[in-house]
Amino acid sequence: MIVAPDLGAVKLAERYGELLSLPIAIVHKIRLSGEEVRVGGIVGEVGGRAPIIVDDMISTGGTVEAAAAAMIAAGCIPEIMVVASHALLVGPAIRRLSALPLKRIVVTDSLPTPEHGSLTLQVVSLAPMLAETVTRLNVGESMTELLSHR
Repeated sequence: MIVAPDLGAVKLAERYGELLSLPIAIVHKIRLSGEEVRVGGIVGEVGGRAPIIVDDMISTGGTVEAAAAAMIAAGCIPEIMVVASHALLVGPAIRRLSALPLKRIVVTDSLPTPEHGSLTLQVVSLAPMLAETVTRLNVGESMTELLSHR
């Protein structure tokens, strides 16, 4: 199942869910500080399912940590995957993420990948998409197909 770890990731989760034909769940996140968050609840049935958390970036890891803990408490299969566009991994991020039952973290190379210790981090290159974008712009081709995510 695809999981939006906060309300800001709902549209992203819906797109992934539609493309992969998977149900979605939404975590109601309450930010307490720059590094601390709390979960107010989960919309969607996560029990017995392996969650894929999707978000735009992982900064301190607080959102992923809180969402994962809430889903585990709700009975998900503790083999969690995280997919994020940008991996900042600052402050307590490595420690937090290393303590979670994460099967894999998939990020892009939009930023230099920081030292990530024993985390299972898969970095996907944006180079092919950027090259296609430059080519299309250079020859005046439409960007519609490239941006449709289909």
